[in-house]
Amino acid sequence: MWIFSQERYPEGHPKGGQFKPKEADDEGDRIERDAPASASVNDIVEDLKKRGMTGYAIGHTARVAKSLPADIRQAGALHDAVEDGYMKIDEVRETYGDRIADAVDAATRKGGETYDQFIDRVAESGPDAVTLKVADLTDNLRNVSQNGHPKGPERAALLVERYEGALQKLQPAVMETINDAVATDKINPESGKPMMPHKTWGAISDAMYMTMPRYHDVLDRDDGLDKVLGAEYIDHAGNRTTTDADREAVKERGRELLSDDSGPPAVIMGPPKKYEVSNRKVFGKYRGDWSRLQDTIRATVAVNDMSGMASALATFKTKLQDNGWEIASAPEDRYQEPLSTGYRDISFNVRNVKYGLVGEIQFNTKAMMRAKNEPTLYEQSGHDMYKEARKMERNGEPRNDLTPEQVERYNTLNQQMREVYGAAASQLGLS
Repeated sequence: MWIFSQERYPEGHPKGGQFKPKEADDEGDRIERDAPASASVNDIVEDLKKRGMTGYAIGHTARVAKSLPADIRQAGALHDAVEDGYMKIDEVRETYGDRIADAVDAATRKGGETYDQFIDRVAESGPDAVTLKVADLTDNLRNVSQNGHPKGPERAALLVERYEGALQKLQPAVMETINDAVATDKINPESGKPMMPHKTWGAISDAMYMTMPRYHDVLDRDDGLDKVLGAEYIDHAGNRTTTDADREAVKERGRELLSDDSGPPAVIMGPPKKYEVSNRKVFGKYRGDWSRLQDTIRATVAVNDMSGMASALATFKTKLQDNGWEIASAPEDRYQEPLSTGYRDISFNVRNVKYGLVGEIQFNTKAMMRAKNEPTLYEQSGHDMYKEARKMERNGEPRNDLTPEQVERYNTLNQQMREVYGAAASQLGLS
């Protein structure tokens, strides 16, 4: 929202010529004048509220800020403040310093600039500006993809195309920032591999996430592919923030997609594997070799029935290769040879050519995904049963130290999984 109608401070005032808050009072004026360089995101958001920012802009501002590295988080909170008329760039510079002001200024569209010119300029404005704009675009894309647009589906589709196009334009600049981080990594003397500090892992996994086939790009638009975006915000420092509302909205959208056996295929992709978990596994099991980690990111493609599986597989593989990935393993077809629990899918690994890190792709049917993710015949979902049973196992067999009651529970869980996944297979016409 552009704010031009607000009253300005008079000449001679310390902020002469600048906008006043809509409801200026002594407290609001004090916060506005004296916001410290160490002001938190919440402090800045509250100040912007006093200046008149409302609605979606407030939530968007806070989300973008909290998704950024701590040293430029203030720029995230302020990224729309100048463009939307709540502050002048000189005030941002005076209050928050040159680095924050430079990032905000670079990420602010100038009068007379086309959108493409604006994104081109951001791409050449350095890592802070690029990181800030990527966070801004990612949050806007997530919102319009999940919630549409008040002006209707045509406007939503136009914005999705715009945001994805901008992210693609910025990708080389993102990669350049990442390459600089990788080049400074220390080498583990035991493995000869990079130490992969937290910040670099966040940057690389973020880049890998961005280059996976996204939204309608997996299949052509006419094929109607839909996607659930991950509920977490990913940034170059590996920070992850989410809210219960975000998480529940994504889950609900996933349930809607997977419940429609006559609708488009669904692609469900979670955020990259957490650094702490990855680091523990790499150094505890793989002697520091990050290339042996097989599930840096995961994506699941769910189709209506077996007849749509082959074409979806072929198209997805082509898109992966176009985006800088290569197939790293032969598909494991559990539809031909189900697990002992009855669970089925088709899975294979893909390797990011630039970084050598590996992700996992699963293809499945919506019926099998419902059996896995939602309670069907029993109070637990198939996956919840699997997690409970796995705690009682060692090397795929029940542990020797289980009590008779635990053994009975273990056997019951496995029998129930066979029934749940067997029902899904029957729905698909499989024996």
